[in-house]
Amino acid sequence: MEYKNYKIFADFSPITVYEYETTDSTNTRARELAKNGIKKAAVIAEGQTAGRGRLGRSFKSDTGLGLYMSLVVYPKNTRSALTLTALMGVAVCRAIKRETGIQAKIKWINDIILGEKKLAGILAEGEFDEAGNLKYSIIGVGINLIPRDFSELSEIATSLGEYCTPPDAKKLARAVICEFYRICRKKNYKKELSYYRENSTVIGNEVNVIKANETYRAHAVGIADDFSLIAKRDGITELISSCEVSIRKPTN
Repeated sequence: MEYKNYKIFADFSPITVYEYETTDSTNTRARELAKNGIKKAAVIAEGQTAGRGRLGRSFKSDTGLGLYMSLVVYPKNTRSALTLTALMGVAVCRAIKRETGIQAKIKWINDIILGEKKLAGILAEGEFDEAGNLKYSIIGVGINLIPRDFSELSEIATSLGEYCTPPDAKKLARAVICEFYRICRKKNYKKELSYYRENSTVIGNEVNVIKANETYRAHAVGIADDFSLIAKRDGITELISSCEVSIRKPTN
């Protein structure tokens, strides 16, 4: 797991980038940095042997075919994993647009969508102190760049290379890092919230809400100011902040 490190500037301050050819998980490497007191850092890998997504799922991370990265973040204010995931979703979409001209969409809460298929996934993790304050956050991103055989995932997964000449992974990583830190230094996220809503794939659709102990059908009404999903079920409006949703396909 040898790496090389260098610095880039984002948010007008240096961020140390740790670059691997292959590692087990960039989130795991980033967590080690955070535990060692590294304040601002990014971990980038060409491939992962144990990449993971939400709910403990594995994330396909073939070497040389995608961008796999994680950021160590120390929010000035205690921010939920929901907010950080949403802001990273905005940063990823803006960076992709800047580097390729392609506008990707966001499926609440952590998927980046292109052509109705998953292009990228985001995983925010963190550690809290005894008082419940967030000590640090790790935000992982996996973006499919090069077309490949997704086998059993071919109906739901895609890559940027299916729509354009794939961008250089390091250049795209830099764009994502700089955009994310630019967002985080802002006093409010009004523009990001508007962007998230405009590029949401779920608003106005029927969705399946998948929780630990139940799955039910609801209508996605909108995105709340804290990036929770506003949904209606049986005429009752609810805020959803910590589950998974899938869009229901219309039946003929």
